[in-house]
Amino acid sequence: MSGQRRIDQILSPEFVDGLEALELDALRARRRLAREVENELSYYRRMLHGRLDLLRFELKRRSGEEQRTLLEALPEILSADASSSSSHGRAFSTDLPFIPEIAKREIDHVLGDDLLTRLDTIDDS
Repeated sequence: MSGQRRIDQILSPEFVDGLEALELDALRARRRLAREVENELSYYRRMLHGRLDLLRFELKRRSGEEQRTLLEALPEILSADASSSSSHGRAFSTDLPFIPEIAKREIDHVLGDDLLTRLDTIDDS
């Protein structure tokens, strides 16, 4: 399984094959890997939703529905969907997950740190 992205490793059928025969440490390592990937995906999801909320506000501002500036509304936008637990009832980690630098994914471009600086250059479509 080495050489593959972590998400590909845990989605592979081999990841769960023979679990009953694994030593306890190996089983724990697989569980830890699955949790780390889940945390990474949750982090990406939260970042994407934050970007979508910012874009949604910007569209309202451009259409005249909103009179405040983005800076004025930012605390409200960022706290609107804040939650301290996941849908599974487990508290999510607020630590930044380990995100390998192996191959940049498309999502990395969407989550670029420069979204706010180029918001006014993005057309409405």
